[in-house]
Amino acid sequence: MVYSSALEMRRTARYREFESHLLRKIMSPMRTHWAIIFLREEVRFERRRPQSRTKCVVEPGSRALSILRALGVKYLETRDRISPLLTKLNMNTDQPVLKELNQRKSVRGFLPKEIESEKLDVLWAAAQWAPSSANKQEWHYYAVTGEARQKLAEVLNQGNQWALKAPLILGVTRDGSIENKTESREYGMYDVALSVMSLVVEVEHQGLRAHQMAGFKDEAFRRVLSIQEKEIPVVMIAVGYEGEAKGLDPIVQAKEDRPRTRKPINEVVKILENL
Repeated sequence: MVYSSALEMRRTARYREFESHLLRKIMSPMRTHWAIIFLREEVRFERRRPQSRTKCVVEPGSRALSILRALGVKYLETRDRISPLLTKLNMNTDQPVLKELNQRKSVRGFLPKEIESEKLDVLWAAAQWAPSSANKQEWHYYAVTGEARQKLAEVLNQGNQWALKAPLILGVTRDGSIENKTESREYGMYDVALSVMSLVVEVEHQGLRAHQMAGFKDEAFRRVLSIQEKEIPVVMIAVGYEGEAKGLDPIVQAKEDRPRTRKPINEVVKILENL
């Protein structure tokens, strides 16, 4: 974005807190192209040669999106890939959703650091107080920690063996002995999913990461975790502090490196104004 004076900058209310810094940098009698570099709590401008493209470099944790909007810098989010800007911000969307949702990511690398017991208590409460149809609460969690995690090697598929490095691995089941139907619709799995999502959001809030996995063997899951016959395995979740993903096999590494994508909103939301 090119500015010939600071007047345009002052018209942007959300940019006011940065105005004093910017005015010292942006005043110029020439229409100069600038590379905009956003740091954690400041904005720095570097002059580039005329006719060059404006570049943005964004550090995670910066307040860049609101500033970009104020500056009028444009960027794209397409079905094929999330904007590189958002990727650098560690954000999924430029919409003002909860940080825990916006920065959620299913990582495959965890630090060996154990999760504090106080944080575990908070996670259990988040799962416990999820919405529940008719208050049936069909969810059960099996928390595997310490050396016991290694026994899950025979439960997890080959592509999920990296999860054994997470300090906490959860096995989640649905109590099949509880009937929860409305009309012909079974709500038990829906309830379990609500509980898991509540837990995952709290995981992010506590500064942790969670990776939900469908790649596990049902029979081994039942045997190793000693679950009851009427319990239905639903998902396994690796939880811990994010670390570097190392030693992944090529197929899993490709998944780790591929761009994060979502369908366009108009493909998933249909507004019905007249029926």
